[in-house]
Amino acid sequence: MKYFKNTFISLLQDIKSCDDERIKKNLNKALRRVLQHYTELQPRMVSVKAQQYNNDNKCLNLQVIDAFDKNKGLLTLEHTTPIMSFINDLLEQPEDMWITSIENYSGCCWITKEQDEQLNKKGFKTKRKDGWKKSYELCEIILVD
Repeated sequence: MKYFKNTFISLLQDIKSCDDERIKKNLNKALRRVLQHYTELQPRMVSVKAQQYNNDNKCLNLQVIDAFDKNKGLLTLEHTTPIMSFINDLLEQPEDMWITSIENYSGCCWITKEQDEQLNKKGFKTKRKDGWKKSYELCEIILVD
């Protein structure tokens, strides 16, 4: 976190203070990219189906490979809380809560492409109003302890 903290704070402050919608849109894009790269470094959860697929087919270290690894097969690295939804929540919070919220971000989870499609079909692609755990439960996505 120490390497990303100043970038997060600076971008969030700039977004909040910017009056130019075009610039604000690009600042949001920049923050989204930074958050994507930051969360790729965090420990990841794994669904039971993704772990089984990996054990049967790939045997990849799912804590190390990135979302674009060409050997991942039918696995996808999914943000449990959609990034833009998280950014919007951050922007509604007082500035002194930002770092705590980012440190407590739910992170990424390896799931199968089939499970990702299920999330999308049930309307959870960009919003999870009852939280990511409820969305996963409704899609019968079970995580490994």
